[in-house]
Amino acid sequence: MVADITGRNPNVFYELAVRHAIRKPVVQLIHAGETIPFDVAHQRTIKVDHKDLDSVAACVEELARQIRAAEKDPTKVDTPISMALEVQTLRQSDNPLEKSTADIISMLQEVRATVSDLTGSRLPRGGSRMLEELFLILDRAQFALTLKEGEKPTKTRVEEAARWIERGVHALEIVAMDSGMPPDAFEHMMRRSRRAFMPRPEA
Repeated sequence: MVADITGRNPNVFYELAVRHAIRKPVVQLIHAGETIPFDVAHQRTIKVDHKDLDSVAACVEELARQIRAAEKDPTKVDTPISMALEVQTLRQSDNPLEKSTADIISMLQEVRATVSDLTGSRLPRGGSRMLEELFLILDRAQFALTLKEGEKPTKTRVEEAARWIERGVHALEIVAMDSGMPPDAFEHMMRRSRRAFMPRPEA
């Protein structure tokens, strides 16, 4: 399903919520001049300016790429609902590794939301390419954290995800500074990053 969230149509968000609840693939689309709503800001969203032919062409290419990726493995879907339930379960666990996984998933959501915000900012030359690379980095982190039903996180996969997110946070900081975001806007995120990557004592 392709969800065009331009204009925040209630019917679109209702259908989007249903897809999220049953954990089905969705490709989000929004007009380039609009802000992505907070609740879905950490979901990868394609921005398009219908009056810009280059933007439309890039949108079509990205739509095709995301649809192919979804068709390749429709079971590998993380939605705001599934991730919230997963984080809640992991945080209630007595296993330090699962608690660390919850921290890293939350950090991943926060970084994705910040990247989505920046896609609507005035970026320096080459900034769009850097943001695309950032999305690829975050996709790698997400892949490392994607578990099948009943599967438990392993130390290797958690550490792999942490490395990708740490790399993403530092790259994001560079892009954000170049786009004019004040340095203190990153202090909270960097503190959370350090806490998320800090190893917990073994049970």
